Amino acid sequence: MNILFRAAVLAALMLASCAAAPSDDQDAEWASLRSLSFKEMSKGDIPNPERGFLSHIEIFSNGSMTPLSNSVFESSRLLGQRLIYTIYYMPDFIGGPISDSFLSLVDTNMGRIRENGFKCVLRFAYKRNYTEFDHPWDASPEVVNGHIDQLAPILRANSDVIFCLEAGFVGTFGEWYYTDNYVYQPKTEADYEPRRQLLKKLLRTMPETRQILVRYPAAKTAIYGITAADSITVATAHDGSDISRTGHHNDCFVSSANDVGTYANNVERKYVYAESRYTIWGGETCALTPYCECSLTLPKCEEHHMTYLNLNYHTSVISRWRSQGCFSEISRRMGYRLSLEKAMLSKNPMPGENMKIVLKIRNSGYAAPMNPRAVEIVIVDSDGTKTVHPVADADPRFWFENTTSVVETEMRLPDSFGNGSRLYLNLPDPEKSLHDNPAYSIRLANDGVWEEASGYNLVCTF
Repeated sequence: MNILFRAAVLAALMLASCAAAPSDDQDAEWASLRSLSFKEMSKGDIPNPERGFLSHIEIFSNGSMTPLSNSVFESSRLLGQRLIYTIYYMPDFIGGPISDSFLSLVDTNMGRIRENGFKCVLRFAYKRNYTEFDHPWDASPEVVNGHIDQLAPILRANSDVIFCLEAGFVGTFGEWYYTDNYVYQPKTEADYEPRRQLLKKLLRTMPETRQILVRYPAAKTAIYGITAADSITVATAHDGSDISRTGHHNDCFVSSANDVGTYANNVERKYVYAESRYTIWGGETCALTPYCECSLTLPKCEEHHMTYLNLNYHTSVISRWRSQGCFSEISRRMGYRLSLEKAMLSKNPMPGENMKIVLKIRNSGYAAPMNPRAVEIVIVDSDGTKTVHPVADADPRFWFENTTSVVETEMRLPDSFGNGSRLYLNLPDPEKSLHDNPAYSIRLANDGVWEEASGYNLVCTF
C-alpha cells in the first residue's frame, strides 16, 4: 500500500476514533450515548452524483454516429462533474420512425455514461432553429408518440443513469415554445391537451422513481388544472403521483426580469420557488444582463433550489460569476451538500448486542437529493468482515437545504465486532446496477471521512 495513502487513512481513523471523549454539548434526548462532533469543510466543491454543473453534448441524427468517447467524460471529471447533458436532435425522423442505427447510438451512449460513473439530464428535440426557413419545427403528435414507443425500452433499461428527463419533443430546442404541432402560445385547456397527453405518456414511459421536467410553470398548472396555490407540500412530495414527478427547467435563468418569458408574473415565480424544494429544478442561463450580477444571482439560486446548471451556456454569464467571485459558492452549494455534524453511539458496544446509532446530518446546499437514495450503516471488522444495516425509514429526499436531519437506528453488532472495527455511513444509489459502484455514492463534506475505494464515509473506529 502506498505510504502516503496509509498515512492518510491512519490520520482519518484517528480523527474519527470512537474512543474520543464525549462532547459536553450532548443532546438531552441522547445524553446516555457517546458523542462525536464533526466539522464541514470550509471550502471546496465535492464531485457527487445527481448534482452540480454539467457539460452540454448535442447529438444529431444527420451528424456523426460515433458514440460518446471516454475523453468527453474525462474532461467533465476534471471539472468535478458527475452529470452530463445530452440532447438528441432528430430532424431526419420528423416525418417517420427513428432508425435502428440512431436508437442503437442512444443505447450505446447510455452504456458509456454508466461505464464512466456519470448520469445524464436527457432531452429529445427535432430542430434547433426557429426561423421561417426551418419549418416544421417539430413532429406531429402521432410521430412523437411513435418515437417515444421506440425509445421506451432504451429509456427504461437505462433509467438508472438518467437523472431526469426534460420533456422536450415539442418546439425548437424541445423547449415547448416555437411549435408547429402543439399549439403555439397555448391558452385554453383544449390548447394544452396535446402537451398534456405527451407529458402523461412520458410519465408512463419512465419509472416512478424518475421526474419529467417542463419548461414553463404555466404549462404544469394548465396541464394539471391547478393554480399556483396548489403547490406540492411536504405531505405530498415524492408520493409517486404525476404532479410530484413533474419538475421544472429554466433555460434563461437570471437573464431578464421574467427570465425571458419563463414567468408570467411573481405568482408563478413563488410557485416554482415553493415546489422546487420537492422537485428537480435546473437549466441554463441565456444572456449577459444586469440580472445575472452575483448579488442578484445568489438569492435566486437558493430560492429555486438549484440542482444542476449548464456550464457551457451562457459562457459570458459564467465568466461574470467567476470575475465577481460567486462561481465557487454556486458550484459548491448546487444541489445537496451533506456533512456529518454529530454521531452519537452506545457506550461500550459489545459483539452480538444492539448498538444505538444517531447521526445528525447537515445540508448546506441549495436542495435535497432529489432521486431515491439508500441509507446504510456498515460495520467493517478488523478481519474485513462486513455487516450492512439498511436504515429503511431514512429518506435523503427530505434532508432539506439549511437543515440538520437525524438518522436514528439500532443494529445488532456482529460476533466478530471488536477493537479495530470501523463504522461507516453509506449513501449508495438504490438501483441494483449501481449500488456497489462507489462513483454513485454520496461523499460527505467532511475532511477525513471519505473512503474512495468503497464509497463509504467513516464515522469512527472502535
